[in-house]
Amino acid sequence: TWESKKVMDTKENEGDKSGLFDRLFAKPKFDSNKSSLKKVFGPLQIIFLGISCCVGSGAYSVVGLTTKIAEGGVGWCFVLVGFLCFFTAFPYAEYAAKIQSAGFSYSYAYASCGELIGFLVGHTLHIVQISCAAIAAKVLSAFGVRLFNEVSAYQIPVWLAGVDYPFFQISIIGALIVVFFSILMLCGVKESATVNNVIAIINCIVLITITLAAFFLSADYSTYQDKDIDPHKLLQGMGLAFFAYGGYECTACFTEEAINPERDIPFAIVVVVTVATALNTGVANAAAHLLPIDYNGNDFLLECFQRYPIMKFLIGLGSTAGLAASVSANLMCQPRVFYAMASDRLLPKRFMKVNGKTSVLEFSVIITMVICAVLTLFFNVEFIGNLVSLGGLIISTIVCIGIVIDRYNSPSSDSIFNHTVCGIFLVSSAATGYGILNALLDWYFVLSYDVTIFCVVIFMFKPQITIPIGYKCPCVPIIPMLGAFMMMTISSTVSYTSWVGYLIYLGLGVIFYFLYGFSKSKLNPHRVPSIASSKGSRDEIDADMSQGHFPDEKSNSIDMKESSKQHLTQIY
Repeated sequence: TWESKKVMDTKENEGDKSGLFDRLFAKPKFDSNKSSLKKVFGPLQIIFLGISCCVGSGAYSVVGLTTKIAEGGVGWCFVLVGFLCFFTAFPYAEYAAKIQSAGFSYSYAYASCGELIGFLVGHTLHIVQISCAAIAAKVLSAFGVRLFNEVSAYQIPVWLAGVDYPFFQISIIGALIVVFFSILMLCGVKESATVNNVIAIINCIVLITITLAAFFLSADYSTYQDKDIDPHKLLQGMGLAFFAYGGYECTACFTEEAINPERDIPFAIVVVVTVATALNTGVANAAAHLLPIDYNGNDFLLECFQRYPIMKFLIGLGSTAGLAASVSANLMCQPRVFYAMASDRLLPKRFMKVNGKTSVLEFSVIITMVICAVLTLFFNVEFIGNLVSLGGLIISTIVCIGIVIDRYNSPSSDSIFNHTVCGIFLVSSAATGYGILNALLDWYFVLSYDVTIFCVVIFMFKPQITIPIGYKCPCVPIIPMLGAFMMMTISSTVSYTSWVGYLIYLGLGVIFYFLYGFSKSKLNPHRVPSIASSKGSRDEIDADMSQGHFPDEKSNSIDMKESSKQHLTQIY
């Protein structure tokens, strides 16, 4: 009818007036009460899930690689990165208190920086979460095969755990481990979390034992403890060491399933960062004391305690538990990111499908399993580790900057100006960090120092808006901008090949966004909504689709003729 067309034309005109900038950086409103995921997680379960993501894969995989880079300063690498994570933990805690969304970093970036940045953060989260699980599965296969062959008369071929080639590493057992935990997830969310809690406790006990044992043991061969601390190598090691902390923010992805998210999530984030710092630093000190300089394998902790059978047994138990918990926890996080992006129509709606009996995102779990199994099967640990560290650094940087944009996003402020200043700050921070690492004093690096400080000063003299929530990030803009600056500084130490790989992956995400997400997004004023079912409400249709029930557009098109005026008015 004419009145319905008038409503549609009005929305289209409003979209035209908003401009491309407002469209790309449009921000949604999150309603925490509308979720099809069950409230099943208490505070302890959330803490253990965060510890599993943070400690398992890092302590047993990248600590050895970081030791080779930082040498005698490896312990300081993990202390400094842990200190840095506290600066980013405060912004995550504030977001978790005010936005209860399964998409965690994606949802936070979407709400503060807009749709395009939010989509790219979610796109980066895909590779970060899946790669974390892939690394843990690879290292778990190496540990498991070595231990089994030492205690059993039957020998498993080593090539099943991993065969090195010039540009990749094949691990058949690692891929099977991913498939096993994915099948376990399909059995139910609460059952998976209970298994994860048990193995996370075992992992923590073993890592504490390793830390204490290293103080009473000594090596009669050359170790990394004998080498001096090189500041440049120390900063390079921090870039890879960040991978060991790459799961603390995953604690926030369980907000929709937390019983009391406003209280439990901020508390859990701080606890996870504290525990991860203590355990990772302890394992790093053990590696510096006992790891031979000429060792190049993935199972470095077994090599450290090669002469102590009891410790080898404990390490085998702990590595199996810790790495298994890491695989399980990361595989649980990623489907929730798919779910959040599909809810915003930035991914196909099939990713929203939830099994009514098990509360499992079945389609998302299967897609995650396939991608993770392929990564585990072919790619080597070092390349994936650097890529994950870089992606995690970029995501944490965006979250820190998002807090600044949120605090100064008053109705009277200029959104374009705030985004521009933050963008200049990030570029100047990267240039400043590169200049510090290479001791450069050229005029353009000195200029970048001044621009970085000037951007901070601009926000310090702008009025903030009031945030009506329980927890707030303190000392804004100092803490979030300092966290973003240090993240960008560390990211400048990541290898050139990792930057190239990440930018190519990011470019593919941009192409997908403009081909699919830009037109399908809920925030697109020109989007033609799906024909409603008999319920009529857009939110009710979303709830139906999350349970796997999709409206029959062909049959409903007949009903559209009779109720177009009422229905379109209701939607718009």
